[in-house]
Amino acid sequence: MAHLPTEIIQSILLLTDGETYYSAQHVCSSWHQAAADAFLLRQIITETPFAVPALDALSEDEWNAFFAQTVRLNLLDKRKTIVKSVSRQVWPGDASPSTVYSLSSDREKLVSLKGSRATVYAYSQHGDGSLQFEPVYTKMLFSLWTLSQCMSSGRSGGVQHRLALSTDGRLLAIAAWKTIHVYDLSEQGRCSFAQYSLAGSQCSFLDELSQSTYSPPAADAIIDSLEFTERDSLLRVVIREDKNRSVRIQYLGRPDGQKCGGASTDLLYWKEGIKHVYLDSTALAAAYSDETNSTFTFRGICLLPESFRFLDNQCVADRQRQGRYFLAALHHGPNSASYVLCHVSALGTKVRLCREFLSRKTSPTFTHWTDDFDEKKDIPSSSPPFGGREQRSGLLSADATSVSRNLSLALHRWHKIHLPCPRALTPLIAVSEDVKLFVVFEPGAGHAYSFATGGAFYVYSLESCPHSSSALHDNLCRIQPWSFLLDIVDVDVEEVQVFKDPSGGYTVTAMGKQDVLQWRI
Repeated sequence: MAHLPTEIIQSILLLTDGETYYSAQHVCSSWHQAAADAFLLRQIITETPFAVPALDALSEDEWNAFFAQTVRLNLLDKRKTIVKSVSRQVWPGDASPSTVYSLSSDREKLVSLKGSRATVYAYSQHGDGSLQFEPVYTKMLFSLWTLSQCMSSGRSGGVQHRLALSTDGRLLAIAAWKTIHVYDLSEQGRCSFAQYSLAGSQCSFLDELSQSTYSPPAADAIIDSLEFTERDSLLRVVIREDKNRSVRIQYLGRPDGQKCGGASTDLLYWKEGIKHVYLDSTALAAAYSDETNSTFTFRGICLLPESFRFLDNQCVADRQRQGRYFLAALHHGPNSASYVLCHVSALGTKVRLCREFLSRKTSPTFTHWTDDFDEKKDIPSSSPPFGGREQRSGLLSADATSVSRNLSLALHRWHKIHLPCPRALTPLIAVSEDVKLFVVFEPGAGHAYSFATGGAFYVYSLESCPHSSSALHDNLCRIQPWSFLLDIVDVDVEEVQVFKDPSGGYTVTAMGKQDVLQWRI
């Protein structure tokens, strides 16, 4: 096929979609040369829901750059090679129903809390697929009764512990109700700890915010989950406020460890750092609402690495001063929500929106796509079509049919089914190690009913617009990241991670209570 005339190759390319066209470009040199034609590139790009310039507005080289940017921002090189695998969680042999587990962020260590005994395991996989657990640290904390009484703050009912393990396996954070303890499991002798309470936090990174902007968690707030981030210098805490039916996220700690008297892996650092709130989603939303004279909320906030920079003209001023970028679901009223990339200044007084990622609630204005964005056609109803006495099997059958239909709709790259409809209180956002893409898990999405088990995964590009000539740059900035639906699952996912493979691809890992799901992209 490499010796076909260029005209025949181009006739074949005209029949392809964008993803196939990109793959055909890399078949051989003759196909690559044939696919570089400006007319062909424009025809393929016209299938996208973005405004496309006139053929003579760009040179052939610029049309190739335009298509390359379309590939990057819409991940056209990722969907064709996805491989999914499902496995069961495997725990150490001495597990009991009351044992609580947690994995380190690199998934190379596991901690168990059985009574008041904490044990850290390093585990490896044998060639036959079996796992071997090797104890690294074992430490008796306080008696279970003392620990529970200390952390429950008088709350009635059984204590549900939440665990977080540092990357090196030394630090263990235990949360229950309103309190967090951080222990150094490698410490010999007396068992000391750092303690944090929802009612006693101070604001560090956002200390310039007024009292009306930052407010402590509600009286009924409880800690829902926690994890170490930023090379174990921050603790990300998810706090559920039942009365307000809201969820806030706090990052605890001070990344500049010298201010706290030690490295982030030392308990000395956490005895001081855990008292400080580095970021708070409610305070950020209040600051952004003040900037825009409207009311917004941030959900599922995910802090990006300090080295991340977003190259966009609208954020030049932000790049020139210190601050941090974060991803979140931004909600404005019941009918407007989308995932956004934002920048917060170092003083915490300004929150600036850098990019709004397309969703079904951003109401795209592409005229030739208006009919496709009638949600009543293709998006399953969130209320069950049956009465309250109908059999569970009937509901499951209807849901399975709906999921199958949604996945078949996703075969078309530019169908709206690829766009999330942000509405979950606790979406899970995971960013790749190279910060070039991120994955969103929306609980309940993709199913016939909002109360269904599981949800849907969506993948977005985090690439920015490269510097180029002004005419080309203006056209490149018209291209917006259009996510793709990775999968719809019936497993309640508790954690999502994205790892960069040595081959250049990515592995998305989702963990439920009993199952581990992986997609190689």
